[in-house]
Amino acid sequence: MIEEKKVKGLVESRIEGSEIFLVEITIGNGNDIRVLVDTMEGIRIEECVELSRWLNAEIEQIEENFSLEVSSPGQ
Repeated sequence: MIEEKKVKGLVESRIEGSEIFLVEITIGNGNDIRVLVDTMEGIRIEECVELSRWLNAEIEQIEENFSLEVSSPGQ
């Protein structure tokens, strides 16, 4: 099972210097990873998709079985 601290580090390294900020990370049973991000103006779906694809590739290098959802608190 992947640690929340590891996912948080990955997300923060990717969004550093951007307007995107991390709202919450939850990891449930079966490595169900949920990442909530936003911006002050509201995050665009394209930004969530880009982060999700990147994060998925990064996590695949260290964890085999997981599911990933990247969204905003309002979605």
